[in-house]
Amino acid sequence: MRWIFTLFLFSIAYLLFAQTPKKEQKYKQNKLQIRNQNQKQKQQVKQEIKKDTLQKSVVENLDTLKKEAIPFNPIREPKPPAEPLFDDDTAEISVVRVSEYLQIDCVWVKSAEYYKTWSSVHINPYRRDASTFKDTIHLTLYDEVKGQYWAKPLDDLLLTSPFGYRWGRMHQGIDLNLRTGTPIYSVFDGIVRIATAGYGYGYHVVVRHINGLETLYAHMSKLSVQVGQVVKAGELLGLGGSTGWSTGPHLHLEVLYAGNAFNPLLIFEVNTKSDVPFVRSKYFALTPAHFRHINTIVRREYFHIVKAGETLQSIAKKYGLSVNYLAVVNRIPINTKLRAGQRIRLR
Repeated sequence: MRWIFTLFLFSIAYLLFAQTPKKEQKYKQNKLQIRNQNQKQKQQVKQEIKKDTLQKSVVENLDTLKKEAIPFNPIREPKPPAEPLFDDDTAEISVVRVSEYLQIDCVWVKSAEYYKTWSSVHINPYRRDASTFKDTIHLTLYDEVKGQYWAKPLDDLLLTSPFGYRWGRMHQGIDLNLRTGTPIYSVFDGIVRIATAGYGYGYHVVVRHINGLETLYAHMSKLSVQVGQVVKAGELLGLGGSTGWSTGPHLHLEVLYAGNAFNPLLIFEVNTKSDVPFVRSKYFALTPAHFRHINTIVRREYFHIVKAGETLQSIAKKYGLSVNYLAVVNRIPINTKLRAGQRIRLR
């Protein structure tokens, strides 16, 4: 019995001893949980402080920007109209209201109906047959009262080729002698409609003038203006050269009405020994007789409009011609890569 009683006491002591560390462990775990909660609360407080600081800095920056901001100006510089959208096969020109696109309050933009057609690619997008002109059009070439003047295209004028038929084809303008790099100026006030490079004209510029005419300057070596740029008489358009189909440095100058060229010498005096100013008169009466040359046919020329993927070889085969013949007639190498819309002369 004594042995059993001793064993019973030992068991109770063991149980009491075993329960003591579990309580301490529980206490440690509770303490750890409290510590973790405190850390989370501290992190939340830090994040809230950062948010408040960030919001304050954003507000301060906005206030600073508002103070330093430039007031909105609804009046903007005029921008050129969008490029015309046309299909390579049909080459249809898009018709736009130039006055709306450019936002220029100028009467001359609306002075003629065909001026509603704008193209920065095609020299004659108006498609008006000059042979149908019946009325005399009275033009005021310049007006000193309105601040509209004229200027010579070159400082020194020397005519080398007149307007008319030349080498079996029509020469649409006049040629003026120059050296490569010679400055070329706008004859009248206007806006640049074309400023680009072409196969025949090389680097060329077309200016639409306030007086209702357009002038074309071809074979330049460098362009100094952009499409949509407003220019005054005497303003630099570019530098002279011999680009495109040119046998030497010169300025090819054309004067156009509704896309149709007429003799520039009807308006301009290029004889330096004459007492007549470069622009002969302030007023000019444009008559149907000035376009009589358009009805005169010296010879017919036939062209093929290149479609995508066509080559000089395929065109020659189509019309039963030799590749060398087409290359010579069009003044291009045999291996030239053709572009869609390009004209290939057949004969």
